[in-house]
Amino acid sequence: HGVDMPITETVVSIVHEGKSPVVAVKELMSRSAKAERR
Repeated sequence: HGVDMPITETVVSIVHEGKSPVVAVKELMSRSAKAERR
């Protein structure tokens, strides 16, 4: 469906792939803002 789900992808990487939560949050917060579709 082409839906971007960065928070869900980040949670999966933390829970299942052992990614550091601190690193994951920093990566999320550094993403550029995108327009939302309506």
